[in-house]
Amino acid sequence: PMFTGTVALSRLDRAHTVILSQRRGAGRVQSVFLPGEHREATAVADGQVLLAGLPPAKVAQQFPAWHKENQQLLQHIRTSGYMQVDSDETVELACPICADGMTPLAAIVLSIPHNKFRVDSLSQQIKQLQQAAARLSYRLGAPVYQPYGWALSEMGPNQPLTGDHLTQFLQEPWGARLACVRQDGTPHVLPLWYEWDGRFIWLTASPGAHWKAYIRDSQHVSMTVDEPWPPLRRVFVVGTAEFVPDSGIPGGLAALRRRIAVRYLGQGAEKQPQFAEQDGWEAIRIRPSRITGWRGLGAGDAHG
Repeated sequence: PMFTGTVALSRLDRAHTVILSQRRGAGRVQSVFLPGEHREATAVADGQVLLAGLPPAKVAQQFPAWHKENQQLLQHIRTSGYMQVDSDETVELACPICADGMTPLAAIVLSIPHNKFRVDSLSQQIKQLQQAAARLSYRLGAPVYQPYGWALSEMGPNQPLTGDHLTQFLQEPWGARLACVRQDGTPHVLPLWYEWDGRFIWLTASPGAHWKAYIRDSQHVSMTVDEPWPPLRRVFVVGTAEFVPDSGIPGGLAALRRRIAVRYLGQGAEKQPQFAEQDGWEAIRIRPSRITGWRGLGAGDAHG
């Protein structure tokens, strides 16, 4: 994604964050991070999202006064998935990068000079930064991106997600969970990546994927896609799955694999050699019979 400021990666080193690398934004006036620069963790956005991932007892031991005053702040970070810190010169936003999908390993931080910051673009900048953090986590091997696990917060009223809002959500890089039926009748659920073309959901299966046999035995499947923070948008799909030969795939199997790689890992991922492999790989197309979407979480929520 294109950001209006400078983006950097950092990690936690005891009481400080360490800048690992940066990419300057466009324009003559930009924030600048110095690789190797140490910043006080409790004072910066990236430090706070990393501290939010530590056991509370450890944070309380290392920063007793700060922890006592900022427990609500840490809970806000865990439930929103980001942090914003304003200074006299910049606005900084940060999101956690999680190799296992839940535990922060590093942070991505965006610094925007005040004279370039637009309040009306804040939500879009946060969304882009969260998606960048998710893609980096996927590159490190995360099966899903769910930083801090499930943290409880006020989710807002339960409302349908329909039309363009549902389509937009399905086009964002959130992982899915596919449910199919084993030969013994028990359910099998697995995390995976997908492509939505507005009519069908496309999946790819590796040569050794055991679940391919389950779909050959029973085409009936269901799938969920959800985001890990408020407003907790989620989509439920029920449909039938079928294997599609190369000639029936838009652009072919190789192109489908490359598109999914870019969708979840970002530009340049399509050049990685593993995504050029086709031997034993297969494409699966889900034809939805029902798609429902919701946001928020109200009492008695049992949709899907």
